[in-house]
Amino acid sequence: MKKQITLFIGGCVLLVLSLFIATNSPQVQAQSGDREPGFSDPNAVTTIITDVIPLELAGAIGIPPAAIVSSSFNGSDPLGFGIGDAPLGRYFPTNGNTFAILSTGLAAHADAPNAEGDLSTMLTGLDNSQGNDMSQLSLELTIPPSVNCLGFDFAFYSEEFPEFVGTAFNDTFTAEIGGTNLSIVANEVVAPLNFAFGAVEEIISVNTAFGVVSPTLSTYDGVTPLLRATTPVTPGITTEVVFTVQDLGDSEWDSAVFIDNFFASSDLCQTGTGFTPTTTSIPPEGGTLTYTNINGQQTSLNFPPGAVPELASITFTPLFTPTHPLNPLRSSGLVSFAGRAFNIEGLLLPEKAFIPFVTGSGAPSAATAAPHSATAAAPAITNSSRGTGTFPLNQPVTIVIEYTDEELLDLGISEANLELWLYNDATQQWEDARFTCVPPVFQIDIVANTVTIQVCHFTEFGLVGI
Repeated sequence: MKKQITLFIGGCVLLVLSLFIATNSPQVQAQSGDREPGFSDPNAVTTIITDVIPLELAGAIGIPPAAIVSSSFNGSDPLGFGIGDAPLGRYFPTNGNTFAILSTGLAAHADAPNAEGDLSTMLTGLDNSQGNDMSQLSLELTIPPSVNCLGFDFAFYSEEFPEFVGTAFNDTFTAEIGGTNLSIVANEVVAPLNFAFGAVEEIISVNTAFGVVSPTLSTYDGVTPLLRATTPVTPGITTEVVFTVQDLGDSEWDSAVFIDNFFASSDLCQTGTGFTPTTTSIPPEGGTLTYTNINGQQTSLNFPPGAVPELASITFTPLFTPTHPLNPLRSSGLVSFAGRAFNIEGLLLPEKAFIPFVTGSGAPSAATAAPHSATAAAPAITNSSRGTGTFPLNQPVTIVIEYTDEELLDLGISEANLELWLYNDATQQWEDARFTCVPPVFQIDIVANTVTIQVCHFTEFGLVGI
């Protein structure tokens, strides 16, 4: 029994780090009122709508009924599904007012107080190959001719954290494209059709490299960061998307996945999962974009008046590591990654164009319009392109990066040796970011634990120790 095992492993804690793959649609985030994920009101009254049908869950994540050929729970216990209709669980909803819940226990428990550490409910209906609880939502969709990529936002919640990190009891979440083909080998989920995986194609669980944190502002003990999964699709075909949460080892200690903001894109995208970007609209009068990581450290972009020529959408995409190998800029000493990497993109809002998800009539569906995926390359917009530094900045933008002494100690980096580098696409080399502006501005505050720098164009950035 898990209660016996808890005596030996109750102190396990998973290292919190995360990966993200590329950039998000500014328009997708703007539809949710520029609300920064991660700050749900724990006092908000949330009703988990139960006794729902698959079509209603699809609607809760933004898919119009006309886009759905068929939908099914594949024999799962209906009590494992619900719809949240108010803020819950740190991040949700990410778009609109509702989101879907799939649980290995009762979905109705998701908004209950976290008053017990071993919440468990045995479900009836569909089980996995071990005979343990499994809830599965299958949606057959028609892909329109203009769409090359599908994606969605999600977070995985579990009672298994922290007691069962690294054990046989690690519930999992998968999202498959083209049907479902799940098996369990040596207590590991094998899912060749899964596209919601991490950097080394690991299954999402409490062992995931994305990290798990508490409190969750829900009934569950641990939650991943807010993540986004994307997958390429073939335009004009009909395909099946299958979401599954399942127990491993036994059917005790419930887990759940919250899903929202299902979107379609005309852009090409990669297969995989990473951080959901943060997007903020910045007017010519100036403003601030702030990203808060799972540990609570912030990275802020401060735009002075006149920095952007007109209303702009600025997207900040955190990365697990730099996407290009760090080339040494110094002849002596080893260049080390200092735990912060991100890409910044700008899009002038007057230039944006929406590409809707499919509807049965072929007419645009404004409720689900989402022009760019999390991994899409930027479109050919005047004065805006990804990674080349051509987005117009008429004034320097100040970036402030928070760090902790503990994380630098773990990395073996002295804070006095920190620098922020940027990747130059033209030379395919990393450069010192302070020299994008004249005169250069760079400061390390060893008391406040911040790095402050001014930059005069956007691209990919990485914090390094020299």
